[in-house]
Formats: sequence, C-alpha cells, structure tokens
Amino acid sequence: MFSKRSVTFSVLSVLFSGFVSSSCEWNTLDGNPSKLVGHRGEKAFMPEHSLGSYHMAAFESADYIEPDVVVTKDQVLVVLHNEWLSDTTNVASIPKFADRKRSFTFVGNYTTINRTDYFVFDFTYAELQEINQVQVTTYPYRPQYFNNDFSIMSVETYFDKIANLTTTFNRTFGVIPELKSPELFNYLHPSANGRWFEDTLLSIME
Repeated sequence: MFSKRSVTFSVLSVLFSGFVSSSCEWNTLDGNPSKLVGHRGEKAFMPEHSLGSYHMAAFESADYIEPDVVVTKDQVLVVLHNEWLSDTTNVASIPKFADRKRSFTFVGNYTTINRTDYFVFDFTYAELQEINQVQVTTYPYRPQYFNNDFSIMSVETYFDKIANLTTTFNRTFGVIPELKSPELFNYLHPSANGRWFEDTLLSIME
C-alpha cells in the first residue's frame, strides 16, 4: 500500500525525468544558453575584484569574468570598482594613510564625483599593495571570512589570473573590461588624443 507522500514523489519523479529527456529550447535569439558573467567576479562570497572572487566565478561556470579598471597616482591600471577605496578596502584602519582622506569634486560631461574619501589616484601601486580588500558591508548577509586575504591587483595580474584559470579549468573565459570614469582619468593623465586611459589598456591587451 502506497502512502500519499510516496505517490506524490513518484509522480514528480516521472515529470522530472520527462523534462530532462525532452529537448530544451532556450528563449534566446539563437536558441543557445545564455552566457554567464562574473560581475566583479563572485562578489557575493568573496571581496569583489579579488583573486578569490575571480577563481570562484570560474568555479561557478562563468563564461566571462568582468574587471572594473581605474588608475593609480603613478599611472598603473588596477582592478577596482570605484575611484575611491573606503567601500571595499581596509584603508581607513591604516594610520599611515589617514592624511590621504580628502574631499574631491569633478564635474565632467559624463562623470560627476563629489565625495570625501581615499581616492585611488592619490596612491601609488606600491602603496595599494599595503591595503587589503574587504567585503562590502552594504549587504550584511555576505560572508566576511575572507576580509584582508587579498590586495588590489594590476590589470596585468588580472589577465595572468584569467590565463591561469583557463589552464586550471580547461576552458576559455572571456574578458569584458569596464573602464571607470575615463573622462576623469584622461583629465588626470592628459595625452594628445585625449584617450590615454583607453590607449593604455589596449596596449596592455596587445
């Protein structure tokens, strides 16, 4: 004699097996599965734009792993979501950098910043290596276990990491760099054509 629960389970099993065996047509323009993008890596579990977040994104089968790109005081392209540091690093807890906090205003055609913070363009790349990445506190449910395990990486390090992940997982990962506030960084680093930021990234990618 079958219980109500076992009958229900059997029916669900039949329905599920029928679904799996049937052909699956994806609701996309070409009928193929959608591509997964690791936006800032896997930022829910790891500090965003950290080596750990990129590895986790690859582990979770991302097709593309997206870096945001900004520029340091000494013109090194680094991976960071904002032009400032307080949201995703421990910079505020480092006494030697206390005097770097300042008010900054920039009003361009496409970019407006009016904020008091620690700005990435006031730090050299070497100084950024003394600062650790932390999980944002905006979302209290995100784990804080990996705070201070990673430092801000250069764009070159990012590309090396993606190449290593390609070997580790034996599959290709696409890259979709996002240049943050190019209007601001081209103003800070003027060039003849006004596109220093874009040209520098392209030269690194060649």
